[in-house]
Amino acid sequence: MIQFYLMTISGSILLTLFVTGFALYIGLFERKFIGRMHSRYGPNTVGPFGTLQTAADAVKFMQKDIVIPKYADKVLFVASPVLMTLLPFFILAFLPWGKFSFISSPYDLLIVFALIALNPVLILAATWASNSKYSALGGFRAATQILAYEGVLFLAILPVVFASGSFRIADIVASQSNFWFVLTQPFAFILFLFAAIAVSERQPFDLPEAESELVQGWLTEYGGPSFFWDNTLCSMWRHSSWGPCFSADGEGCSDGLGLQ
Repeated sequence: MIQFYLMTISGSILLTLFVTGFALYIGLFERKFIGRMHSRYGPNTVGPFGTLQTAADAVKFMQKDIVIPKYADKVLFVASPVLMTLLPFFILAFLPWGKFSFISSPYDLLIVFALIALNPVLILAATWASNSKYSALGGFRAATQILAYEGVLFLAILPVVFASGSFRIADIVASQSNFWFVLTQPFAFILFLFAAIAVSERQPFDLPEAESELVQGWLTEYGGPSFFWDNTLCSMWRHSSWGPCFSADGEGCSDGLGLQ
């Protein structure tokens, strides 16, 4: 029993560090990739080839003061980004790492989608707490877009659930030992791909921010550590991890990491 708790706690710490680090460097890769699209280098000064730029950004943001607007709802203003930070880790706990998962239930997907549905609620809460017109416009855009494409995301996964006969993610992975669902459900995979990009608010589905119109969308009034933690980066990692689970990996999402 003690060994089980020690493994769970150590695994949770490793998962937190891994997801945080991955979110930082997937952001770096995105900045460099978009920089190339714009005919510029992107981050290339801090560290070899700019690899330490996101780490430097993290240190910089953590040193900044948290400024709370005068007429904001202070409790809700602070609580919303904290809950948004914790939410991705609860969701990723259901992801099978080889033959191990932190949380496993016969209704994995239903619980996961119930947790995902909290994201637009927290965005609207942050919008309301900010008491800003720019935040309000960005928050309404973000909540509307995420709610719309979460429905598409769920519909894209339903054929996989019917084919595997289970809502448990580990069972869905195991059912692909003979064939990949991307071959039998190609349209579902395409829907999943586009819905994942939209829920993550990446181009061309970046209307909730629209810097030329809304400054920084619903995050306009946030600064320092609250501004730095971008939930969309974890969303990108989450959907990238689920892609193999639902479409292309019959032996486990993390076999390539040696976590069997």
